[in-house]
Amino acid sequence: DIDDTRIRYADIIFIDINGVGLLLGFPNQGMGLCGALKKKYGDTKRIILYSGETEGSIFDKDAQKADATLKKDSDIYQFISYITDYAKELL
Repeated sequence: DIDDTRIRYADIIFIDINGVGLLLGFPNQGMGLCGALKKKYGDTKRIILYSGETEGSIFDKDAQKADATLKKDSDIYQFISYITDYAKELL
């Protein structure tokens, strides 16, 4: 539910592009969820899509709405870097 309390109060949201959002009816899964969240919340939230994929659906139009993309196998420092940078931006 994109109105869930955890979503409303989150500033930074990481979304896997596969297997996420299907129960909400997004056929393009996490990318559809990303698009819906950006439409509803705009720039008040930072959305980072992540995936093990290196090409293909990560270039979907809804994926383009994400603030960033990240490979699932990225090292922990890249995750921390996004959180740190976006937290500073949102404060």
